[in-house]
Amino acid sequence: MDDTPILRHSFTSKQLSAIAALSFRQFYFRFFAGAIRTEQIIEFLGALKRHMEKPLLIVRDGAAIHRSRKLNAWQEGLNGHIALARLPAYAPKLNPVEAIWASTRLAKWGHSLAIGSSPCNGDQL
Repeated sequence: MDDTPILRHSFTSKQLSAIAALSFRQFYFRFFAGAIRTEQIIEFLGALKRHMEKPLLIVRDGAAIHRSRKLNAWQEGLNGHIALARLPAYAPKLNPVEAIWASTRLAKWGHSLAIGSSPCNGDQL
């Protein structure tokens, strides 16, 4: 098994960004260099689709990147395998992933994060 490289560096969202999904049993995430764009969202959702195999409901906030035409066109081409729902505006408390991000910023992980090319889950931390 390959060792996961570890980045120990302070960073900003311009240098490193994260995307995540949460199921009843797992927390999935991936890090990307720089700001996350539509292509990275599609890559992440595609990896989740392949990994989960069952239809997915993705609940997202109202960020502009989550409403891109390219993302909507990609999702529509999946024949219902991924359905998208939107949270109300300014409702981070309704998004459980936000609570996980808050705990990672304040707790043991700090800015020491594993960087890999495939989605990780909480068991791999």
